[in-house]
Amino acid sequence: MHSFGDALTRRLPQSCAASKLGLLTRVRHAWGPGEPDRAFWVPGRIEILGKHTDYCGGRSLLAAAGRGFVFGFSPRKDLTVRICDAVSGERLESHLSPDVSPRIGLWSNYPETVIRRIARNFPGDLCGADVVFASDLPPAAGMSSSSALMVGFFLVLDSVNRLTARPEYLHNIRSAEDLSGYLGTLENGQTFGSLVGDRGVGTFGGSEDHTAIVNCQAGRLSQYAYCPVTFERVMGLPPEMTLAIGVSGVVAEKTGTAMEKYNRASRLAFTALSAWNALSGKRDPHLAAAIRSHGVEEIRAQLNKATDDEFSAEDLVRRFDHFAIENERLVSRSQETGMPSSREISQDLVPGRITPRPAAHRSCGIRSPRPKRWPIWRFPSVRSAHRLLGPDSAGVSGPSSSAIRFAIFCWPGKRHTPPAFRRTVPRVSFSKRRPPQGRSRSAPARSCWH
Repeated sequence: MHSFGDALTRRLPQSCAASKLGLLTRVRHAWGPGEPDRAFWVPGRIEILGKHTDYCGGRSLLAAAGRGFVFGFSPRKDLTVRICDAVSGERLESHLSPDVSPRIGLWSNYPETVIRRIARNFPGDLCGADVVFASDLPPAAGMSSSSALMVGFFLVLDSVNRLTARPEYLHNIRSAEDLSGYLGTLENGQTFGSLVGDRGVGTFGGSEDHTAIVNCQAGRLSQYAYCPVTFERVMGLPPEMTLAIGVSGVVAEKTGTAMEKYNRASRLAFTALSAWNALSGKRDPHLAAAIRSHGVEEIRAQLNKATDDEFSAEDLVRRFDHFAIENERLVSRSQETGMPSSREISQDLVPGRITPRPAAHRSCGIRSPRPKRWPIWRFPSVRSAHRLLGPDSAGVSGPSSSAIRFAIFCWPGKRHTPPAFRRTVPRVSFSKRRPPQGRSRSAPARSCWH
């Protein structure tokens, strides 16, 4: 744990290292007597371009967030996995068993889904772990806090069981990109090579989040294609630009009707692909492959003739159009021209110059419960952005001395933020969970095991 703290101090800017060391301190305090044997840092994900493109075989432009999770853990001699959230004090005890039954709607769904899948894919001699984690990533805010939590628990159980040395792992996972693809199947329940899938967590997404968390580099934007995960390029932001993300605090639910709306987008995409293959006699594996082989107009013409029990032809065409715009026009344009300068962005993306992207999503049939990108706003300095967003609700990345030319606000709620937001912003806590009664959030329990 001391070496982990030293590594943070050496490798990160002072401001970033301080916040991570703060999380590490919370983990140590919650652990009680002694301290964990090992620790991991797992970041959140920022999606720059490429919404709902990964499971269609498309591409996206990604970055790792400056906020995330610190995991402290020690191996056990039995199959028990004991987990404690150092921020809320919530605890979970489970076992490495293929018969674990996670409950959808609870945070325990994510670690227990990982536990069950590892027990099924890597049977035999396994051991559990004691795990304490702390996070400064806003939960349910479109920055992949749930995926980061799952990646962290896989890394913990991989570390204590040396899964990377097992034949099942070596046969199926040969690179960081392969690992990203496998981690995506933990969440969506699909099979990866010979590693058989199961129910997953209930959402039918792809592997974009896991790819960003595992592969993205500090201070860089990375572009990946999917099905399978394939690295395409890495680039930096122009030196005069900084990315600032504000979070409204409105929670994006992932159960019931909200989960159904999220899964609808993926079902539309898979149904559109099936309709295209049936009408054309082709066997394209995903929409991106179909576009590369036959072009957008031919596929759209065929989908206009499609019939389906659940979706109309108009629904399928709108979903296909969304993918074509997002993947073939937006991401591909950025690949051809490179990262635009601040002048080009001001011409193309400032409010009033083009339609905001959420409206484009709606016109193409995407009804996401988490519309995230509202118009880009300008700030004269980093200090002014912090003053506007508040220190607890602003994440700023880029050269600390540069002005913030533009900021992308993360609005999981359904309402467009009015211009008055420029003048006043309430401070919102990152955590939606209340501390246990009788104990403040700043004073974690002396030990999570007693």
